[in-house]
Amino acid sequence: MSIGWTGLESIVGIIAGVLAGSVALISFGIDSVIEVASSLVLVWRLSDASAAEDREAFAHRLVGVCFLALAVYVSFEALKDLLTRSLPRVTYLGIIYAAACVVVMPLLARAKRRAAANLQSDALHAYSQQRDICAYLAMILLGG
Repeated sequence: MSIGWTGLESIVGIIAGVLAGSVALISFGIDSVIEVASSLVLVWRLSDASAAEDREAFAHRLVGVCFLALAVYVSFEALKDLLTRSLPRVTYLGIIYAAACVVVMPLLARAKRRAAANLQSDALHAYSQQRDICAYLAMILLGG
């Protein structure tokens, strides 16, 4: 369920962001792509208990590299928009999308924390924090 929601979230976020010319929405969509990749790595990590420790470390590194790449993208695009004084257009799809994320993301984060505790997975617990960050980003998007 989580991977499906996040996949849809990434598609909607990127499309709404491109249509509105919004770096924030595009970044939010890219963040969702990173979350899908992280989810898939965590599913892979949990699929072989004998390699769990190595896979756990790899999962942590991959998530970190993805967020670093996102930070570079956001920094570049934000600086470009500031220098060119570009303003995003209003998008009702983006507003509905962000509002849905404010509601859904904390619920997914809580479910992932429970699963992480049951599986004793630090990587899954760290991943649950991405959902919290996603909810905060959605609130920031709504606030403008």
